Amino acid sequence: MIFKAPKITGFRTTELPLPTVEQLQAGPCGIHRGTYGDVLEHFPELAAVIRCSPIPLLGDYEYDVKIHMLFKGMYPCIPNWHCDNVPRGDDGKLDYSKVDPNADPMFLWVSGKPTTEFMGQGFQFEYAPKDHGDLDRHMKKDPLKDHNFAVPSQEWVQMDQLTPHRGTAATEDCWRIFIRATPKSIAPSRPVVSVVRRHAQVYLPHDFHW
Repeated sequence: MIFKAPKITGFRTTELPLPTVEQLQAGPCGIHRGTYGDVLEHFPELAAVIRCSPIPLLGDYEYDVKIHMLFKGMYPCIPNWHCDNVPRGDDGKLDYSKVDPNADPMFLWVSGKPTTEFMGQGFQFEYAPKDHGDLDRHMKKDPLKDHNFAVPSQEWVQMDQLTPHRGTAATEDCWRIFIRATPKSIAPSRPVVSVVRRHAQVYLPHDFHW
């Protein structure tokens, strides 16, 4: 199984204003698998960021938005290596062998540090990892780890279900905005309980996976 590096698309949004702290405090803490219309309704100041993306058809994608207020040392997302939207089997467990290598890509955007760390070049995994922990253990001993890099702020990144990445820790107290666009064709089949996020998770270093 071949795992791939991300593509830095060159679609930058640095000329667009970011939401103010007051705007972030007044709204919900994110969107869970919503439509572009949901983003426009709850985070109108982020709609222009999505319109300036390389997403081919906005209506063909689901959108995740996460707003975090972080203290130094906190991780806004999983600190161990993993891939997004890996299919699950009938038993509910991840099944990397079910990934469609020809699926449409996902797109990721972060407002600023801490950004997400990706590997700098692809590699061959001898078999389909049994879970994210299996992938994480391999990545941490892989000789390619010196090529890993944190993606730029306010620039759209293209990835897919076989693009390993992990969160990085905040180095100072800050606000962070994350957007991920997922093609509906690979979105999870489980129902959405609430498009408006009711909580935002933060993480500390730990040997965990799900």
